[in-house]
Amino acid sequence: MTVSDACSEVRRVFQQYQDYYTARDPKNLDACMALFTRDGDVEVVGTGAITPGTDEWCDGHAKVRELTRSDWEGWGDVRFDVDGALIHAVGDVAWLTTTGTVATTYEVAENLRGAVKHAKEVLDEPGDDEGRLKNMLMWATLALAEAHRGEHYVWPIRFSAVLAREGGEWRFRQAHFSFPTTRFPDERWTDLRRPAPRRVDASAD
Repeated sequence: MTVSDACSEVRRVFQQYQDYYTARDPKNLDACMALFTRDGDVEVVGTGAITPGTDEWCDGHAKVRELTRSDWEGWGDVRFDVDGALIHAVGDVAWLTTTGTVATTYEVAENLRGAVKHAKEVLDEPGDDEGRLKNMLMWATLALAEAHRGEHYVWPIRFSAVLAREGGEWRFRQAHFSFPTTRFPDERWTDLRRPAPRRVDASAD
């Protein structure tokens, strides 16, 4: 198989992945997961991931399946640039990178109501008064600013993935969703602590 043929096949599999994200039908979950490696050594990193094994940093079919289901139910309309994806292949391994968008709609009243609800929750949280007031101010300012930009939201995303050929079929082994950051990142650690590194099972070697 030539590199060109391999890249064409990978793009076809990627298009199938897009089709499932376009349909967002829970009945397609099994078929979508069939695009991933069958041996369980799979990892998908979502936009909300911070540390391995928590939140949207998913390893294993069960966690990846749950993240996929969650995306289809509540994230929005995901559109990858499949045709424009940069795809490379060496032997039985291929990797791709591309851009995309997530589109959804939030009513202004719902957006503001959510900000008020968050403010009430912050008031009940432990902590110093200054910190809580800053939190409330940040969310209130963000809600008001976004509300005046309209109810239709379109966010740019980046997507990268690694696939391997198994039994003549290309299957995903790793995928990574991310938002581009042009200002300060959403997360910031001020106590200089770092999460513990993911433990590697030496018996797996």
